[in-house]
Amino acid sequence: MVTRLAWMAHRLASENNKTRNASAAWEEEEEEEEEEEEEEEEEEEEEEEEEEEEEEEEEEEEEEEEQEEQHQE
Repeated sequence: MVTRLAWMAHRLASENNKTRNASAAWEEEEEEEEEEEEEEEEEEEEEEEEEEEEEEEEEEEEEEEEQEEQHQE
C-alpha cells in the first residue's frame, strides 16, 4: 500500500511537472507572438512615417516648381 501511494504521488508529481512545462512553453510562445506583433506594428508605423515624409517632400517640390513657373511668366 505504501508503495502504491508512493507510486501515485510520483505520477501526480510527474503530471504536474508536465503541466508546468506545457504552461511555461505556452506562455513563452504567447510572449514571442506578442513581440512579433509589436515589431510588425512598429515597422508599419515607420513605413507610414516614411510615406508621409515622401509625400511632404513631393508637395514641397511641386510648390517650388509652381513658384518657379510663376516667376518665369
